[in-house]
Amino acid sequence: MFNQNILNLSFFLMFLLFSATSCGEVNQKSSEQPGRSGEEPPSGQSSQSELLVKLIAHRGGIVNENGIENSRAAMEEAIRRGYWMLEIDLRKTKDGRIILHHDSNFERYYDEPRSVSELTWEEIQELRSEVGGSRPLLFEEAAELASGRIRFMLDIKGGDFEESDYMEIESVLEKYGLLNSAFVLSDAGAQQYLHGKASIARGLDDLLEAKERGEEVSELYHLFELGGNLDQEMVQVAEELGVKVVAAINTFRYARSGETEEERWEAAKNDVERLLDLGVEYYQVDSVYEPLFREGEVSGL
Repeated sequence: MFNQNILNLSFFLMFLLFSATSCGEVNQKSSEQPGRSGEEPPSGQSSQSELLVKLIAHRGGIVNENGIENSRAAMEEAIRRGYWMLEIDLRKTKDGRIILHHDSNFERYYDEPRSVSELTWEEIQELRSEVGGSRPLLFEEAAELASGRIRFMLDIKGGDFEESDYMEIESVLEKYGLLNSAFVLSDAGAQQYLHGKASIARGLDDLLEAKERGEEVSELYHLFELGGNLDQEMVQVAEELGVKVVAAINTFRYARSGETEEERWEAAKNDVERLLDLGVEYYQVDSVYEPLFREGEVSGL
């Protein structure tokens, strides 16, 4: 009887150990899922599964009361909401470091009137934004954050990038597995250097000319155009060429579409409805327009 009790106790302890290990493995796997926080979305926010198309977050992510443009918080929130890509703005510091920042100076978010090219990285990393208390990110920091979780669209600003800078951009993208999936919006130097390595933004006329030259346009380029300018013929030609169509739905465009917020919203909504009907799948958007791409928000969906 004593030996039987010992045996039963042994089996019980082995069961407890197996259960604890299995739970630990499940929790670990759950925490390793890319781009998922495991949290429920805030009240009023749709889940990731309800996105109807592939969204590219303009100016580096979800810009709101919690995160400024091109910030870590904005990027993380875009990933959490299921965005397909981040459009990020790159500039070069006085000492040649590549950072994420849209404006030529830091006045709008950091109350610092000096330009990016006037400050060293050592000075810039001491800045703190009025919203969220964040500092600007190095390009490599952003790439590390995005790796395995989301893609990049590059908008290179300032006009002071050299070939060595493009080489660094390529190296960072390749290091973090982001090169082949990247879109390049600008500048011309980056588009030339990264040609054949990343997808380059082109207008329809440029695509047709490239086709005439015998280029494999479907592998090299994508069509990028303001949503209000895209029509059925343009979309149809792009589809025949086999290139992705990216429509830009940005606040600066619709600021000219009406005197009131309601009129501007209606103009954006009309464009989105029309483009969805045309089958456009990729949109570079300011996050304020995100509800237009969630199931049930656009009439008729």
